[in-house]
Amino acid sequence: MSGAWHWSCASGQQRWSPGFPRLLGLAPRSVTPSYALFVDLVDPGDRGPIASPSDALRGHVLPRALLRMIRPSGELRSLSDLSELRLLPDGRPLAPSGVALDVNG
Repeated sequence: MSGAWHWSCASGQQRWSPGFPRLLGLAPRSVTPSYALFVDLVDPGDRGPIASPSDALRGHVLPRALLRMIRPSGELRSLSDLSELRLLPDGRPLAPSGVALDVNG
């Protein structure tokens, strides 16, 4: 299972593909995509290297991360996330985005 996410720095709006909430154990379109919701589902032991929302919007995103997620059902899953940051011509961050893969199968 896989999913994608996108976050516009200018508007703050986030978009998740239908597969991304499924990775998190959520029904597609059942929640509003948000970084806070994503971080809340990350195992507390894996939150250390994750950027704060303001740091993420300034372009401080991990290019690769392996994170344990705790789904609302209590099920533990591991996600591999690959992120990239698109920049404006002047070097300011435009939008972080990425894809995630459930490495549990």
